[in-house]
Amino acid sequence: MNNQEIIKEFAEMHRQKFYFVRHGETDWNKQGILMGQMDIPLNETGIQQAKLAKIIIMQCKFGLVFSSSLQRAYKTAQILTEDTGLAIQILQGLKERGFPSGMLHDDLEHITTDNLTDSYEKWSEFSSRVMTSLDYILSQKQELPSLIIAHGGVLVAICQALNVVMPTIANCQPLEFWQDEQGFWQ
Repeated sequence: MNNQEIIKEFAEMHRQKFYFVRHGETDWNKQGILMGQMDIPLNETGIQQAKLAKIIIMQCKFGLVFSSSLQRAYKTAQILTEDTGLAIQILQGLKERGFPSGMLHDDLEHITTDNLTDSYEKWSEFSSRVMTSLDYILSQKQELPSLIIAHGGVLVAICQALNVVMPTIANCQPLEFWQDEQGFWQ
């Protein structure tokens, strides 16, 4: 094996990968209402979405599973991992951003800025806490990729930090994140 082949094999062994699933639908999602950290449960559609996502996501093998503590994400994680023997680790850093709950999505134009009143979590603080959690997840150095179940705002923060174009996704649509040969996230 020449030096170039050794370097390529080393890079492939140390490339990171993880999966992300946004929680299933809630009644507030259906109505276009922002939840923030309000602990709103899944509705029947959300439960069915999680059961369908399980069929797709469980074709992959996971080393660790991480979830937000909010019940819409945690219940989704429970459905996705039932019968797998995988424990769900709750990370508070994966909770949705603390912002004005109960507003319509259209009412809050600048959700990724720091211009909300002082009583709400600034975007910079939120994205920092999300990245601290992601750094922790990736530092676990598992042979198998990790699965993260969280919220739309968490996904936005991850995509911004990893310099990945934010996809338009539905509730419970699995996403795969991986590093290419140059170390850039895809």
